[in-house]
Amino acid sequence: MATSPLYQRRPFLNPPEAFPRYPNGLINPDAYLDYLVDDPDNVPVEIAENQRPFWLYQHFYFQRPFYDQREESKYMRDGVLKEFCNSPYNQLTMRSEEELKAHLRFEEHVHAPPPETMKNSLVDFKYLDMLGAAAIGRRVALLPEALQYLAPGASFPRWNLDYSPGGRAAFFDAKLIEALQALHSPLVTPQRVITGVIKRTSRLLNSELLNSEASKRIEQDPVYYPVRLRKLGFMYAMSAEMLQGISTIEKIEDRVTLEALQTEADEVELAA
Repeated sequence: MATSPLYQRRPFLNPPEAFPRYPNGLINPDAYLDYLVDDPDNVPVEIAENQRPFWLYQHFYFQRPFYDQREESKYMRDGVLKEFCNSPYNQLTMRSEEELKAHLRFEEHVHAPPPETMKNSLVDFKYLDMLGAAAIGRRVALLPEALQYLAPGASFPRWNLDYSPGGRAAFFDAKLIEALQALHSPLVTPQRVITGVIKRTSRLLNSELLNSEASKRIEQDPVYYPVRLRKLGFMYAMSAEMLQGISTIEKIEDRVTLEALQTEADEVELAA
């Protein structure tokens, strides 16, 4: 793992408290619960410029010069370390005054977990990415005019228009179900993080399926975190890549029918 001479601990009057950790080395985000003073549904899904600095994104793992490995040759940098620590799913949306209180209590420099834990986290995060991409892909398939509001400047790939709106929507429904199935048993990511992403993505993209899934989860555990989400432009670009990955020989309707048959039993349970 990279080390950086740029890291210097600032002096504290009292030694800072270490964040509690799971056995796999991930910090336990429950340590932030005392500082998340708002109902998560009232926390902005995206922080607009006029909402700063009242709201900010708090990284679980920091400091940036260490994780960005700025003094390392680009050929020697640890890509897993950087991707893990910069992931939005390792960030919470907080009031700045509460973030300051947390910093006064807890350690300032938070070491990343072991490499194997980071790699497993990134696998879970790819399924969280899939949720957002599939949700925006479905919405734009059925309501094309929404694209200019969700991802200004983005355009429909020409090959995208060859598929029917219903076919594209069904394809993304299957991808949503696939991701939700995987996230029922994540490799390492806490379920409260996953519930937060599902709930906030459902708010952002008005997804009935994700809202239904979030409601079931909240009935079992009402605590979830206001996790930062990917930017909408990232989600839409990924949704376009997912469609492009379909074989040019295979019609989208045929692909969707096959996937629906493979997941029919779970679809009854998960679909809104």
